Amino acid sequence: MANYDSIIQAAAQRFNVDPALIRGVIATESNGNQNAQSGVGATGLMQIMPTNYKALGITDPKDPTQNIMGGTQLLSQLLDRFGDPVTALRHYHGGDDTSKWGPVNAAYPGKVLAAGGIQQMPQTLPGIPTAPASGAQSDDAIFSAFTKGAAPAQPQQQGPNDDQILAAFTKSAPATQAPAAQAAPAPASTDQPGSVMSFLAGLGRGVQETALGGQQLLGHGLQTMGANAAGNWLVNDANQGLQRGAQEVAPYQAAHPLATGAGTIGGSIAATAPLAAMAPVAGSYLGAAGVGAGLGAANAALSPVDQSSGNYWSDKAKQMGLGALTGGALAPVATFAGRMISPNVSPDVQALLDRGVTPTPGQILGGGFARTEDKLTSVPFLGDMIKSAQGRALGQFNQAAYNQALAPIGETFDSTTAKVGQEGIAQVKGKIQDVYNNVLPQMQFRVDPQFQSDVINLGQMAQSLPDAQQKTFMSVLKNQIFGKMGPQGNMDGQTLKGVSEELGDKAAGYMGDQSYDNRQLGAAISALKLSLMNGVKRSSPGDLAQQLDSADAAWANFARIRNAGASTGAGNAEGIFTPAQLQSAVRSGDKTAGKGAFATGNALMQDLSSAGQSVLGSKYPDSGTAGRGLLALLAPGGVAAGLATAPGSTLATLGGIGLGSLPYTGLGQRAVAAALTARPQFAQPVGNAIAQFGPRVVAGGLPALLSGSR
Repeated sequence: MANYDSIIQAAAQRFNVDPALIRGVIATESNGNQNAQSGVGATGLMQIMPTNYKALGITDPKDPTQNIMGGTQLLSQLLDRFGDPVTALRHYHGGDDTSKWGPVNAAYPGKVLAAGGIQQMPQTLPGIPTAPASGAQSDDAIFSAFTKGAAPAQPQQQGPNDDQILAAFTKSAPATQAPAAQAAPAPASTDQPGSVMSFLAGLGRGVQETALGGQQLLGHGLQTMGANAAGNWLVNDANQGLQRGAQEVAPYQAAHPLATGAGTIGGSIAATAPLAAMAPVAGSYLGAAGVGAGLGAANAALSPVDQSSGNYWSDKAKQMGLGALTGGALAPVATFAGRMISPNVSPDVQALLDRGVTPTPGQILGGGFARTEDKLTSVPFLGDMIKSAQGRALGQFNQAAYNQALAPIGETFDSTTAKVGQEGIAQVKGKIQDVYNNVLPQMQFRVDPQFQSDVINLGQMAQSLPDAQQKTFMSVLKNQIFGKMGPQGNMDGQTLKGVSEELGDKAAGYMGDQSYDNRQLGAAISALKLSLMNGVKRSSPGDLAQQLDSADAAWANFARIRNAGASTGAGNAEGIFTPAQLQSAVRSGDKTAGKGAFATGNALMQDLSSAGQSVLGSKYPDSGTAGRGLLALLAPGGVAAGLATAPGSTLATLGGIGLGSLPYTGLGQRAVAAALTARPQFAQPVGNAIAQFGPRVVAGGLPALLSGSR
């Protein structure tokens, strides 16, 4: 750890994170091994996932400086976001999907804090700089320093009196302190009130109207119940207050009607804020309509009714009905506007986008949008464009799987030399095999006690097989292991390469057999190969062992892809597999007890397969083409006939279909995906605030808009 101390200190200073916390993460994640790599692709000292490389500016995850700086930046963001080191560390370890957390994740913060030597939680929030104490400075000096100006001189005489302060606030000349006998009567001011004062006057009027509207409602309610004395007093007092308020605000309304009106609506929103605070948060557009309608009716009940009205309750019913209608109609609009500013992009959609997969608009939005998009696939031409876009996303999903398989060896899929499908799977296999072919001849194998123990255990396991399979296993062990060793119990690299290939081929062949006994034989041979490779790593130099580990990790990923591409459905699609087929292969490849890794969402490549199944679905898109859809449009009796009989409406229909198809072209699909998902960082809180509070604000302004006194 001492080798990285200067980098840790620099990262701690740059991102304002406790260096002990950084050391704890490094010690827990990699034990200081800069080349550490997990089975799911997390790499380097702080075990950073490839999906975070771009955002953290990482080009070489095994470089200590890049890895520590990137990991500390991510840790700082989580500390700022949650303010709690334990919660931040759990998200660092397990991601944002808390449903995938488990006991290991729960124990992770304690391990990090212990490894970093942190005895107790810090009293301040890590990641957030604290301002220095002001010491003995005066308020004026602090304000002057904040505004980068000189500290104002201390006044030598008493400050202005109340009349002077009020005069300065209203922008009129202050009154003098001359004796009353000598004071001349001030001329009447001809200045109109300013827009700010008009807004403030309207703000007060909005609060007043809402309060008096509620008083009106209470008074009329008491009258209805027979309490005429109290009811009459409340109603008359409210009506008089409304009349006086209208007279007082009239000059401001005449001078600046827009500012005064805006202030009145703002006052109404402020006065009804307690009602808005009690309203539930809507999770859907229908829910937003319901919340808006309820708030609209409730707030409209507080709207004053013109005192000259002949029937209070009739007018009040109209106000509440209009309030419910207006709130119910505009609340979903506010929610929609908020979601357009900051769309709720699911983590699964974002995970696919980060890996180069561009879903269709319906797949991005999900829910009813996805169902509507699927129904539109029956529309001629447009439907084929949608299917083509879905097929394009599926091909990109396959490429993402190839790249994840190749990531441990630092390779990527080359689409210029192979097509997605059977050719692509063959290319992935070839690139991994090239690593084995390069590394194995340089390595050597020597029998050690561990290998002897492994062989004895495998021999005992083979005794449980039927006689035929038992004899086959013992023959493989004799011919491929002991028969290929030298007198000293060793095996050179070239021989090792051939033995590894032979064992791999035999294991794959038997494991793919329909016979259960043969599949068990294949598992035994595969275990034999694993024991051999582990012995090779123990007998070979560290750098070669590391390269072999990387190749093994890539091969484990490839095995999932190979099995997905070999499934029945993928075989009919030239090796192109769906997310569901990859998910099935991931589950089958999980060798943990009771499929525990798969059950907790931590199986190899399950992050990609689960995200793909959630967003892209489980079915192959129809193989229809845009050309076939165009032929359907022009078929006799179809649109071609419509052009002859009703050319205007037919052309309009064709134009609508054409415009609707644009988001499903290659360029259009990328553009729409960017429009639905890509936003500046500040847009998220703004959009979320509009989506959450917009329906309440819309309904809160209704008392001012529905007031009968204006």
